[in-house]
Amino acid sequence: MPSKIAERMERAGRYMLFLIDASVAGLVLLLMHRHSVSIGQVGLHLENWKSHLLVGWGAGILWVGLQRALIHLLGGDKPSSVADYYRRGASIFWLFSFLLGTFAEELWRAFCLFAFNKDGYSVGLSVILTATAFGAGHLRFRWAGAFGAAALGAALALLYVWQGSLLTTYCAHLVANLGGLYYIRRALPRR
Repeated sequence: MPSKIAERMERAGRYMLFLIDASVAGLVLLLMHRHSVSIGQVGLHLENWKSHLLVGWGAGILWVGLQRALIHLLGGDKPSSVADYYRRGASIFWLFSFLLGTFAEELWRAFCLFAFNKDGYSVGLSVILTATAFGAGHLRFRWAGAFGAAALGAALALLYVWQGSLLTTYCAHLVANLGGLYYIRRALPRR
């Protein structure tokens, strides 16, 4: 395939992320409406918003630090196709993609945890199920990336269970994504 066409297809694929994330958020909101679940019940509220923001930012920074430490310890700081993918496109594109994508993913996770709890599932099983699905949704990053996403998913699920706030997990997830993007674009060597 000619490189110009491959480049256009890849760019179109990146822009599809907005459509996919908007569809996920829309589907979750539709399910919430269908089952009479308010957004307050899934943790979207402003009670104690300052502490939720602080905990979320702190958790996100801790995650980025843990991820960087593990990458260096395991020798995984080599260039990869995933890194190449995130180097393409403007930084502002990725910022907006992460703003919407993180919201869609966290709304999905909060709704799932709420629904599992309402149906009598244990917290442990709920966390494992949502983390596994989250990891599977990130298989495009290969097995190591999907495993990392599942670990982040479990941590975010536990953070949600602890705080009961979508704002906390949204901030933590957004900081983790932006920290990873910064590392890929600024610190990771190129191929």
